[in-house]
Amino acid sequence: MIEQYKDIIRQGLWSNNPALVQILGLCPVLAVTSTVTNAMGLGVATLLVLVGSNVCVSLVRQWVPNEVRIPIYVMIIASLVTCVQLLMNAYTYGLYQSLGIFIPLIVTNCVIIGRAEAFASKNTAPLAALDGLMMGLGFTAVLLVLGGLRELLGQGTLFDGAELLLGDWASSLRIDVLHLDNGFLLAILPPGAFIGLGLMIAAKNWLDSRLAALKAPAPKVEVTRARVTSL
Repeated sequence: MIEQYKDIIRQGLWSNNPALVQILGLCPVLAVTSTVTNAMGLGVATLLVLVGSNVCVSLVRQWVPNEVRIPIYVMIIASLVTCVQLLMNAYTYGLYQSLGIFIPLIVTNCVIIGRAEAFASKNTAPLAALDGLMMGLGFTAVLLVLGGLRELLGQGTLFDGAELLLGDWASSLRIDVLHLDNGFLLAILPPGAFIGLGLMIAAKNWLDSRLAALKAPAPKVEVTRARVTSL
């Protein structure tokens, strides 16, 4: 059982990361990662919906007819997204306006419906919750890294607008890393998001290949001795 938990954690955070390996949910990854704050807000919202939908699907999996399972999964996800949307509208209104249409679009995020179909519908609630948590954390981590790179190159700052997510006190979290007269415009435009994500995927693949090479056993060297015969 412990090995199963470890495998779920490893799959969600690295080996089967939704954004870097499965290449799912790219619409929010490329659209809202212009700043770390936007990335964190959408990442946390997606994580909450992912964990909640996995648990709900796992609990009702025995009573859902196979023919209508997808509409029922979508209805569960839509209900959870509505709850998250109302909470963000009430407590983080500035971020809610900044993210806009991408909050209700969580319903169509392929990561959520994919985990509900591939994992939650076949496993118990604790395992489904852990899978949702790890997949959500892996997805959020990619959003944060990409958002940090784009904000740093585009504006020279980090955590700009953090008060939209965490309250007025978080305005002090803003860090001016680079003093740029004119930011790198490509970094905050959609093409910059494509390039940044491509570099992250390439870096992960390179690191995986290096780790695999280090773990590979050393080739055996056979030494053949020449046979000397005396006449």
